[in-house]
Amino acid sequence: MAGLNVKVRDIDDDTLYTHKTIQIGSTSIDSPVKALPVGKMRRADTVSDSVRGFNEIYFKTTPDDLRDARKAFKSKQKKKKIQPALNKARRDEINVVFVELATKERVSDKNLLYLIDLLYSTSDILALPLMNTMLNAIKKDGKGVESRYFNRYFENLKRLLRMAIDTNKPVMGIVPALNWDFTNRVANLYLNNGIRAFCIDFNGKTVTAENQLTNTVRPLMRKIRSERIQEDVLIYSINAHRGRSRSGFTGTPANDFMTFGFGFDILGDKHISRNLPPHLFEQAEDETPKFRMFHRDDYVYQDHKYGTDLRQSLPSNTGLDPDRILDRPQDKYRFAALLNGEQQAFESIDLQPAIDEHRVVDHVQKKRGVGDDDLEGMRSTKKAYDGKKNQTVLSSLDDLI
Repeated sequence: MAGLNVKVRDIDDDTLYTHKTIQIGSTSIDSPVKALPVGKMRRADTVSDSVRGFNEIYFKTTPDDLRDARKAFKSKQKKKKIQPALNKARRDEINVVFVELATKERVSDKNLLYLIDLLYSTSDILALPLMNTMLNAIKKDGKGVESRYFNRYFENLKRLLRMAIDTNKPVMGIVPALNWDFTNRVANLYLNNGIRAFCIDFNGKTVTAENQLTNTVRPLMRKIRSERIQEDVLIYSINAHRGRSRSGFTGTPANDFMTFGFGFDILGDKHISRNLPPHLFEQAEDETPKFRMFHRDDYVYQDHKYGTDLRQSLPSNTGLDPDRILDRPQDKYRFAALLNGEQQAFESIDLQPAIDEHRVVDHVQKKRGVGDDDLEGMRSTKKAYDGKKNQTVLSSLDDLI
């Protein structure tokens, strides 16, 4: 694919943890990598320089918004939703802009073309829009690929793909976490059009759950293997559920961070919120404010009360100002996104030599948040696409994934 080059450095023997060098345009970055929410940074609130390099920007729009924007002299979409974040990115960094297009209808060619032009001018890789409103309608309809909403979704997607390919910019296809038939239809469309970058939108679902592995992750990996393009692809994760609490377990296992063991190269953020009943929101507001932090030594998210508990728990290597975090509990979600993204980026960098030295399983299985079932899921996913035992990198990649 024009503008996208992928080089496999090494791959784990037992899982799909993979070290790659990914070049988009003239800029390269090594994976595994954590995409950083650059739009949440402020002049006084920025992460450590040593983890910067890949930025993620996310915004929502509607067909009406697009119609109004293309008729205006200056795009409000770009001015308000994209440009402020781009202004915080650095010249040597890669930026990817995701847009969630909220509609259940067929979108006009003019609106789609305007959206593609907007993404072309702001994103280093052209990620096709997420259409979660349409996907929710497909799921509610219960007819799968026979749904009228699927027909609208697929029609929008085909036109978007054609327009995106015409830009000669690298294109990233979105694969929603729905059923097995859906994944295969969408994956075939992308592969038949030469797409080599894929993003699974988990839409708040847990990556490590067997349902997602069966219906989305493994079918996509199998398609990639059947095309014999394992050395050429980029695989991205977005909107993954961070993890669910376990009985008798302190904290919450960081299931989102385990995506790398299933063959993903880049971990994006979760941009969708849970639909909690009103009484639970009220209950949460009445509770003492807590800060949810990713602990890289454990692969666990843990809540810390503001004050001594939080101050003592903040990592010493953060580029953020601890006093600003402690003094602004009303801004806890923004700071949590920055701090957790930074710490996951540090850990992603540490995974690269662990993969090269074939000790990544030893590295992750010591983490308190990684269970035997998680490792077994990684191993079984690898074995499903690996006919030989203890294969090494490059000479055996045809049998991987």
